[in-house]
Amino acid sequence: MTYIKLTKKLQNYVHNVDTSFTSQTITATSKSNNTAFNSADVVYTPVENALNVVYEISFQIDWNPDYYSSLMSFRLEYSDDDGSTWTDLTGTQAFIGSSQQTNPAESAWHIYTFKFILDAWTGERKIRANGPCWASSTQYTLGRSFNASDSTGVGSCPHVSIYSIM
Repeated sequence: MTYIKLTKKLQNYVHNVDTSFTSQTITATSKSNNTAFNSADVVYTPVENALNVVYEISFQIDWNPDYYSSLMSFRLEYSDDDGSTWTDLTGTQAFIGSSQQTNPAESAWHIYTFKFILDAWTGERKIRANGPCWASSTQYTLGRSFNASDSTGVGSCPHVSIYSIM
């Protein structure tokens, strides 16, 4: 077996996990501040001469409060002015979720993991995940788990990693 040493290829690695995270119910159907994922934003400056920046995110959602669907219009956004304005990162949009299940207990929550390879930029940039609902009937909760014996609780917080590729 051959191993490739990547220490010089991956640089400025940042991993963001907010252990004080609490569940966040997403109810808005258009991109707004209350559809940006709590604890999933990161401020990042690529290393000089980086070819790309990789942004990875894992998050958990629950169908609650609309038990028969959890549809979202996911995207990454960036801000070059410390969050005053936000712009979609082209190529990071995804329509994800489930709908029309016959028994919500069968698939009450989902875990999603995305890895985006972005073009490198110069200077500091704030990046966040945003996921408005597809429709008012497809509200969902970020970070809420469905546990044994039909109980619920706070699930995992979003995990974000970002790093430069040389």
